Amino acid sequence: MYYTGHQFGVYNSYIGDGRAILLGEVRNCVGEKWDLHLKGSGRTRYSRMFDGRAVLRSTIREYLCSEAIHALGIPTTRALCIIGSDEKVERETTERGAMMLRIAETHVRFGSFEAFHYTDRPEYVKLLADYVIEQHFPGLIEEENKYYMFLENVVSRTAQLMAKWRSVGFTHGGGGYEYR
Repeated sequence: MYYTGHQFGVYNSYIGDGRAILLGEVRNCVGEKWDLHLKGSGRTRYSRMFDGRAVLRSTIREYLCSEAIHALGIPTTRALCIIGSDEKVERETTERGAMMLRIAETHVRFGSFEAFHYTDRPEYVKLLADYVIEQHFPGLIEEENKYYMFLENVVSRTAQLMAKWRSVGFTHGGGGYEYR
């Protein structure tokens, strides 16, 4: 997924998921929709010259952290499974490779909107907003001020999420944030 945003204190017009691929959406047996996201799958066009691989050590750490955050009642992506690999990945040392299949209600980020805004494509900002409202805020569809109400909702939810993160000492070091 391509997105933009501020990274390391500077606006970056070309971030994207450097080692993850959004596989698509699925519905479970009770009708809930989930995005499937394969992390550590290899180089993507956003890899910034890295190999796009994950190592087993960091994959297990991310799994444990996401489950701990979930157990504390804080919304997060979750790991559906970890897949080990015989592939050797070079980091500080040679390590065993792995991939993680993550699930979340959505992988849309603030930067997904910024990518269209900063490339002067307002029709795509609207298209993405309409999609997110339809999928995740259906009560706003018929509202006259649905975009303003959507923004208010996102700001409120994000503030609550950040407060929950900070209450347990978690900080996010990457380029994207979920709006849940």
